[in-house]
Amino acid sequence: MRAAKEASKPGVLDAEAPALESKDALHLSSNVAFSADGLRDHASTDDLSCALEIAESRLEGFLAVTNRNAGVYWREDGETEHTPAFEIKFIDTLGAGDVWHAAFA
Repeated sequence: MRAAKEASKPGVLDAEAPALESKDALHLSSNVAFSADGLRDHASTDDLSCALEIAESRLEGFLAVTNRNAGVYWREDGETEHTPAFEIKFIDTLGAGDVWHAAFA
C-alpha cells in the first residue's frame, strides 16, 4: 500500500477481521472494501451503516462493505448507498468474495 501511494496508484484492500491488525494498510489504501465481519471488527458495532460512518471518520478514500447475499454498501457524498446482490442459483460460494474483489479492483 505504501508503494502504491508513493506511486500515486490505487491501493485496494480487502479488509477482513481482525481489521485493526492491518491498521497501517487501512490508512494507506485508496479503496477499502470490508467484509461485514471486518467492518464490524474495525468499528466495534454490528450496525453496518453506522460502522461505515465510523470507518469514514477514520479513513480516507473509497469505503465499501460486502454483506453476503445482501449486496454491497458504500459511502458516497456523506451518504450510505447500496446495490443488492444478483439473485442467482449457486452451487458453491467458495471464492465468491474473491471474485467480487477482483472485479472491483
